[in-house]
Amino acid sequence: MSSSSEYSSNLSSSSKSSSLISGYTDYCTSCNQDSNNCASSSSSSTTSNSRNSYSETASPTYLLSTSSSGSLESLRAPAEVFEIIETKTFQIMKDKIDNNRELRSKIKDDTFIKQQLSLLAPGIENSEKRFLVHEFTRSAMLLPDFNEYERFSQLIDALIKEIDPNDLLGCSTALEMLADIASSKQENIKYFENIGLLQKIYNLFQMTKDHTDMGITHTACIRFFGYLSTTDSNALEKFPIFTSDVFDAIYHFDSLDPLRRKLAFETFAIVTKTIGAKRFLSSENCPYNIAKALKCLAVAIATGSATPERKAWYLDNITTIFENVENNESSNILKNWFNYLGEHFPQLIFDCLKKSLPEIQIASLNALIALMKHQWAPNYFCSIDGFINFLLNREIHFSTIGYQLKYNLICRLIEIKPSSINSEQMEKLINYRNIGVYAPPERQEIATEEIS
Repeated sequence: MSSSSEYSSNLSSSSKSSSLISGYTDYCTSCNQDSNNCASSSSSSTTSNSRNSYSETASPTYLLSTSSSGSLESLRAPAEVFEIIETKTFQIMKDKIDNNRELRSKIKDDTFIKQQLSLLAPGIENSEKRFLVHEFTRSAMLLPDFNEYERFSQLIDALIKEIDPNDLLGCSTALEMLADIASSKQENIKYFENIGLLQKIYNLFQMTKDHTDMGITHTACIRFFGYLSTTDSNALEKFPIFTSDVFDAIYHFDSLDPLRRKLAFETFAIVTKTIGAKRFLSSENCPYNIAKALKCLAVAIATGSATPERKAWYLDNITTIFENVENNESSNILKNWFNYLGEHFPQLIFDCLKKSLPEIQIASLNALIALMKHQWAPNYFCSIDGFINFLLNREIHFSTIGYQLKYNLICRLIEIKPSSINSEQMEKLINYRNIGVYAPPERQEIATEEIS
């Protein structure tokens, strides 16, 4: 595994990086000194806040309510609640099916297509109507069975014409739409490649690099190629200037403003998702240093303490990188990548999990769940002193989402039965699972006594 000193040797290219690396090295040193005490768990204050990117999930057996004093109470959910949930879920699914059926009908309707084309008059005063038409084009091309490229050629051309560097907002919006379309399936990419769209956007990307006043368009181009790479496994090799730009931003992330830094790490995580990208970035002849990039991500997580949201951003990238398990080859590559994050990275994730901030807790749990998809991952964490007891401790408060994620993590550990979990710990984990996400009040005290 990588030692903490490797962070300094590989990231000493800038003076600002040195201070960040020093901070991470200090963190690693403290891990060595306090390895016997790192398991202490403290109860965090209850909160109902959660990250906006997730939806609240109710327990199948118990729902949480918050008393006036702020404490959490476990209540049995009446049967009526589940009937409402099932009814709403069914209605959402039915609406989606109906919408897709209507959309497919419109795709085949020549009169409707002509009507849409009539709404594409140029000019800023007509931009709202045009983009409503473009939204129809986008939705149609996102359908898995869409193949009406000839019928839609004029609509697609109209969307592409919105890529005008002089109209920053319209250009960036069109690029976002085209990114959605390109990332949805290979057939869309082939069509875009055949009509020269990919090269056009690549040229625009290179032009915006040299114009600081075109930052919005440049960002949209980065997002386009980032999402393109999730479907086109050769995108990193086809568009080397884009790939170099992403890795250069990662290597010098400490010199970027927070939003540009967020974009850099998000794009880096996204472009690693396909097996083709993993092979390319792990090959001996690859011009990009994946080990250095991953160490930069570890440093960002360890030092990104300006706001809880910012640290959660970086943790989310761990989830993105490790959540896809195509096959054993992919998992083995990711094992090597995990080791590049550093010897003390598992402890760093555990330390983040123990923080009382819901954003960081949720991001840490999501990262752990993503990692536990790999057979090699559990032993890195389950051997940490205090890790299992922390998961078992029901007195440590999480947000509603956090409780559900912790339960999912425990279920995954039971499923894979890692060798680092002894029989007594496994029995307690199974008992936790059997009780459910939220312990009934009468069993809360018993559950607490069992882990003490």
